[in-house]
Amino acid sequence: MINRVLWITNILFPEAFAKLRGESELRSSGGWMTSAADALLEYTEGRTQLYIATVFPLVKQLTKICGEKITYYILPLNKDYRSCWKNIEEEIHPDIVHIHGTEFPFGLSYMETCGNEKVVISIQGLISRIEPHYYDGISKKDYIQKITFGDIVRNGFKTPDSDLKKRSESEIKTISTAKHIIGRTLWDRANVWAINPQIKYYFCNETLREEFYDGKWEYNRCKRHTVFLSSMASPIKGLPMFLKALELVAREYPDVVVRIAGNDFTTKDRSIKGLYHYTWYGKFVKGIFKRTGLRERLVFVGNLNAAQMKEEYLQSNVFVCPSSIENSSNSLSEAQILGVPTISSYVGGIPSLVEDSSCGYLYRYDDFEVLAYLICKVFKESQSFDNSRLIDYAQSRHDKQNNAKHLLQIYESVMKSNK
Repeated sequence: MINRVLWITNILFPEAFAKLRGESELRSSGGWMTSAADALLEYTEGRTQLYIATVFPLVKQLTKICGEKITYYILPLNKDYRSCWKNIEEEIHPDIVHIHGTEFPFGLSYMETCGNEKVVISIQGLISRIEPHYYDGISKKDYIQKITFGDIVRNGFKTPDSDLKKRSESEIKTISTAKHIIGRTLWDRANVWAINPQIKYYFCNETLREEFYDGKWEYNRCKRHTVFLSSMASPIKGLPMFLKALELVAREYPDVVVRIAGNDFTTKDRSIKGLYHYTWYGKFVKGIFKRTGLRERLVFVGNLNAAQMKEEYLQSNVFVCPSSIENSSNSLSEAQILGVPTISSYVGGIPSLVEDSSCGYLYRYDDFEVLAYLICKVFKESQSFDNSRLIDYAQSRHDKQNNAKHLLQIYESVMKSNK
């Protein structure tokens, strides 16, 4: 019987953040991880006590916070993680330790301190495979020519991908140390196997944010010839390649509009904060705008909560995921479960999310001509698009109860392997 589960996460849950700040209201409903925690607690009907440990810079010492259903442990950043893990281990004696993500060294620190026998790790992204694609479509020369004051203040004269290289080394060591791992795509399974062929791999789909389990895209509600993109602030999200496709789309559909989640990272104000956040990449993309005149077609809609993101999906004519690398895109999944026509680059684990053309179109990342053609195809044909199979497909993949049940079965399997 699994009574005590410890999650090690790279985000602080909204409830813990609010209590840490002495606030009575949550600032957000939380992301997919909060939904997954709620689903697990609901499925086990109170039989499981969930503890969540997170490293966060606002605390100076190990801090315990008792939430309504979850107990939180907050570790100070860049301190002695080992002593913190020993204290947590001795206090709760978890049956299972579930580390979410391999991108940061906190989970590795736990295994080095308390062992790996009852540990299972979920793959989120794979930094060691993402890092080689950081400059896809861009040369390092572009970075050198566009480096800004903010880049130097944050990184000195190190290249932007140097931190990824360091985290990649930690990730490879984490996967090599672990005995049990959870993934959800052929891509992550193959890459984990390549690093550690002895590891036990378990498949488990993700649970999405609560808001996306209700609502359905309808052509008559959408804004014609509108493309929606999730945040494009990182080079791996593929905006430069997408803009090449947009030039061709605009030739056929002069009224095309692209709405992008997040703030406009290509502009800066003269404040210290503005200069600090203005990066070489923003300067690089701004140069593309100047050469092509495409800036007037783009609308940066700011940082959005889940409800606002949902509305953007429903109002778009098509959602595009043009990344140079992804494991499985939550944004693509959110669009799919709402029934939005989708197009995505054929990279990483994305093919595991798109069974056939009724579930979305795929194109090779640098074939921007194909992307442009597919966008025009969706504009032309979406009035007759039947999204019923797409919605069923996504709902089955992201079924909260099934995913919680499957996760609990994985925990039980890990426990049995240690007996």
